[in-house]
Amino acid sequence: MSSAESQLHAWADVLDDSDYYELLGVLHIADDNAIRQGFHVFAAAFHPDAHRYSDGADQRLATQIYHRGTEAYRVLLDPKLRSRYDLELAKGNLRLSALGVSCRPGGSRPDNGPKPPAPGPDEIASLEDLCETPAARLLARQSEDFIAAGELRKARDALREALTREGQDNEALEDRLDDLEMALYAQGD
Repeated sequence: MSSAESQLHAWADVLDDSDYYELLGVLHIADDNAIRQGFHVFAAAFHPDAHRYSDGADQRLATQIYHRGTEAYRVLLDPKLRSRYDLELAKGNLRLSALGVSCRPGGSRPDNGPKPPAPGPDEIASLEDLCETPAARLLARQSEDFIAAGELRKARDALREALTREGQDNEALEDRLDDLEMALYAQGD
């Protein structure tokens, strides 16, 4: 087992017992810059596209862990959500979303619908697989290569262009772009 796989499995074992601060490796008194830095380190380790060559089970673990980290990041950077989270944490509640609170930006409102089901297939779709047009697939493949090389800004730009070339709504691709933009934001870009 590689060190990346060991790290995935170690985090999967403690994910449900970890609070948002622990996930991002920051103190409870952390300022926004420390939270961004913590998320940057977290995203580098757990972004799903960084694990696209792993087996299906490890891809699902990476996605699960990464989504929890983005939830933590969103909550800790939103002053209202962070305040509410700190109160809930004092009561022993480790997650706001488990209490029916949306953790999307500006999301201090309750969720009205059921949570989407967990991914069913054995593998997470690659960026290329999410595209329908040949031009978008090519750009998505380039974006994946940039991610693998650690060039997130170029990856984001290629993915934006892929969405433009799709010429239609592609929610799955937009979600991946949101993830990339969040990782860049955490880096200060």
